[in-house]
Amino acid sequence: MKISMSIFRRLRLKRGMISALKNIRGPLESIVLLSCLFSVGCSTVTPYNSYVDPHTPSMDMGILAKSMTSFIAKQYPPASSTLVLYPPVDTEDQLNNALTPVLTRDLKVAGFAISDLRQKIAGSHTIRYWVTPMDMGLLVRLKLDNTEASRWYQRNRMGILETSEPFTVRR
Repeated sequence: MKISMSIFRRLRLKRGMISALKNIRGPLESIVLLSCLFSVGCSTVTPYNSYVDPHTPSMDMGILAKSMTSFIAKQYPPASSTLVLYPPVDTEDQLNNALTPVLTRDLKVAGFAISDLRQKIAGSHTIRYWVTPMDMGLLVRLKLDNTEASRWYQRNRMGILETSEPFTVRR
């Protein structure tokens, strides 16, 4: 299968990528490479904003928010900490995610002060979160300032999220 190099030149790919494309041996390799190239440009998730998979059932949000709040409370003292939540970007699938308001409420109930992104409060801690499906469950990743934590939630036989492991932390 011969791929027209003019398509990739129009995309302004680097010369090394173009020479790598010339070495493609079969249709499967070209399909995989093309899907990778085009999917990279369509993503709106960045490391600077949060993300909640739009297909996450709303019944899971209370479980996730409670677990995330508990972990955050172990990292920072609730009564004297101000948190800045980086909400998901304002795209159609993220605008009405059910996790952000539940998490904000649970953090306030736990005693945290929640600051707006536009306010610059000295000593505040930044919180970012990503909720994505993984192996019939959900993977939750948190970034608390420069600390990253992740936890996988599996579904039991009744379809309810549960976990038996603590957050895995990387500093």
